[in-house]
Amino acid sequence: MINKENGFDLNIRWNFPDFRKHAFAFISLFVLLLIIYGNSFHGAWQFDDFRNIVNNPQIHLKTLSWPEIKSAFFSTPQDILRRSVTRFSFALNYHAGGLNVFGYHLVNVIIHLIASFFLYLLVYHTLNLPLLREKYQKSSYAIALLAAVLWASSPVHVNAVTYIVQRMTSLAGMAYVMSMFFYLKARTSQDTSRRIAFFILCVAVGGMAIGSKENAVMLLFVIYLYDLFLIQGVSGDNLKKNKWLIALIGFIVIGGVLCVGFFTSILDYQLWTFSMKERMLTEPRVFLFYISLLLYPISSRLTLDHDIQISRSLLEPWSTLPAILIIVSAISYALWIARRKPLLSFCILFFFLNHLIEGTIIPLDLINEYRNYVPAMFFFIPVAILMINVLDYFAYKRSLQLLMFFVMIFLLTSQGHTVSVRNYIYRFPEILWKDNVRKSPYLSRPRLNLGYYYAQQGDYQKALKETETALHLSNYPGVKELVSIHINLGSSYFSLNNDEMALFHYNEALRVHTQTASPFVYNTMALIMLNRGDLKMAHEYGQSAIAYAPNNVLSYNSFALILLKEGNLEGAIKEAAQAITLQPDFISPLATLGEAYRIKGDYAKSEYYWKEFHRNEPNHITALFALLELYHLQGKKENLLQTVGQLLFLSRNGDILDMIKSAKGKNYIYTPDPKKFLPILKNAFLQLADDSSK
Repeated sequence: MINKENGFDLNIRWNFPDFRKHAFAFISLFVLLLIIYGNSFHGAWQFDDFRNIVNNPQIHLKTLSWPEIKSAFFSTPQDILRRSVTRFSFALNYHAGGLNVFGYHLVNVIIHLIASFFLYLLVYHTLNLPLLREKYQKSSYAIALLAAVLWASSPVHVNAVTYIVQRMTSLAGMAYVMSMFFYLKARTSQDTSRRIAFFILCVAVGGMAIGSKENAVMLLFVIYLYDLFLIQGVSGDNLKKNKWLIALIGFIVIGGVLCVGFFTSILDYQLWTFSMKERMLTEPRVFLFYISLLLYPISSRLTLDHDIQISRSLLEPWSTLPAILIIVSAISYALWIARRKPLLSFCILFFFLNHLIEGTIIPLDLINEYRNYVPAMFFFIPVAILMINVLDYFAYKRSLQLLMFFVMIFLLTSQGHTVSVRNYIYRFPEILWKDNVRKSPYLSRPRLNLGYYYAQQGDYQKALKETETALHLSNYPGVKELVSIHINLGSSYFSLNNDEMALFHYNEALRVHTQTASPFVYNTMALIMLNRGDLKMAHEYGQSAIAYAPNNVLSYNSFALILLKEGNLEGAIKEAAQAITLQPDFISPLATLGEAYRIKGDYAKSEYYWKEFHRNEPNHITALFALLELYHLQGKKENLLQTVGQLLFLSRNGDILDMIKSAKGKNYIYTPDPKKFLPILKNAFLQLADDSSK
């Protein structure tokens, strides 16, 4: 009963003995991340963001209907669940705010905050386990909070947090550490119902981790090692007792590796400039570089695309063999001290185990900073223990202790400042790629992407300069980059009306790897031939574009235009309708449909499609002229006068005849005839003048 006698006590008994500690930890992490990641919220779309989010209609969730949700979960052309959790999170972002980058960055930072807080909780409770309690209990809070702060503020994680598409990594990391925490709570809970609830949560968020990024399958083996090293204790009896579990987990992990490999053409190195052997020889040097970055993360050493020399043999370069020996020694040492120092042993093994999938036989890029997001979670625990022990060691002299304290604050501040600097670089594509070019001057891909940026801005001379440099350097991880170089050169020359050079580079792209180059190359070559009036070749290239990518809307749209120019109106209508079916918000096919129905004499349908096109492109001059002719043909004087008024507004007191001339260009669907429009415009002007005099 709630009354005056008991002070209106709600009789709620909180089962959170360390609530104040945890609340302070959460608030501290929240404030820290808000400060250092606050300037990331307006960072621009970058690199793979366009392919995965901006130009990916599947995740453009407009309603929460099942067909659209299914589309967001599954990839095409087959219904394959690949990173579906991350894809769906992007879809929800789009549903809430379209392509406004703020919402995507906000969610990324929230994910990083949750991951940081659960890492703190996991470390805190780990240090209070029976095996570790005697040694670490008194300093567990300080160690856990410091380790979480060091991890959360590491500049190495900027690529996983600020680079929007790498939510695949951070979301997997968040679910990964949550699953480990729930497992710990399940194993240490005395209440059966709570234990079952925590096990269910562990499995659920573990599945979420794997659904965010496939390499999270290592969670199964890591949880077993965590239990063996830090809960049970490493002993011969425990190893024998769990041998069947080790076999099962090993089987699942191998299956997970094969699953990852399935999506990356497992063991197929034909499209890469290095072999499996060379990758395996190079990765130990990469691991040591990662460790150096985590310990010394200054801005000049951090970039999106690193240039690392491939190890061709054990002695080329000379650092290959020493790197392998260091890695083998570190793992051997971790196994040797497993009984005496289980925490340190587990931290070492955790780092290398979580690099296992992306750092061994699977054909992927050799190096990426964001791959350290999960492996580094336990990396800073020994660092935090060392820092706390140093503070404790100097406790006898307050001045020295204060000095060490301020040194630690300086290090954390430096990390935070570096994060802020890296976030600023992500705000502008030009700055990002210029920064990458400066740090990796002999690497082709940063120059390729800088050239692509210039092409998007319409500065094709700069685009050619950077892309030709990328071709000359010839330093790229795979043939896909070489194909992209030739495609970008071809596109720049095409935009500069140099069709011969455009065709040369497009053919080079097809020669290097036809499958990768299509359908974009065939589609653009079809437009070049269409512009030249070679309808036969345009038709062949258009068909090839569709054959190589039967779900590409651009290919159907271009082929519809080719059929329209050939006079095959029914075929043009069919292909344009298919493009709209594939992507309902695609605008260009509406103009093709409008023109096809105009030529057929179905003016009502033609007007409908041209009006829909004009609604989406209100300043498109060609659409206005097409509607003007349609209104004239149908005797719709009021609509005609209104359209002339729009043309006058767009001309800004210029000559409408100049606008007619400007509406003539490459592959225009509708080209206004000056002779036809002069009398129409003359009568319209007279009518407008007569109306104004009245």
